[in-house]
Amino acid sequence: MKILFLFGFLATALSQHLLQMGFSNNATIENFKVFDKNLDDIIHLSEVFTVVRKIDRNDDGVISLQEFTDLSPADLPPLQNEIFFNYMDSLDSTVDGVADSSFICTYFSLMDVDNNRKATLGEYKIQQQQIHDHLKKELKDIAGC
Repeated sequence: MKILFLFGFLATALSQHLLQMGFSNNATIENFKVFDKNLDDIIHLSEVFTVVRKIDRNDDGVISLQEFTDLSPADLPPLQNEIFFNYMDSLDSTVDGVADSSFICTYFSLMDVDNNRKATLGEYKIQQQQIHDHLKKELKDIAGC
């Protein structure tokens, strides 16, 4: 039992470390570029739909945890993947273990802080900080501290 507990703490600590790396300024800029398909320094709702369509490998209109995990960086711990996926699932119409396309509009509205149908890098950073705070809280809740 002590070994299992130790591995839990180790996984949480590793997740915290990678969580910090994943939200560094350079990583945030690189992630922004993933969404900014036309490279105009603005993320449009249509660009978010394009990215999400690529994640939906079987084109069934929903993203499963497996589809999400398949496209995540290999060094991202499974726990962190699951927490972020659950966050996405909470943004759609029902929390049911898949993220349907309705999460995209919610996700984009969180990103578009000034509600002008465009998300700049500055707005994206604000939204990423909110996600970072959510993930950090979830990891702390799981670790019990």
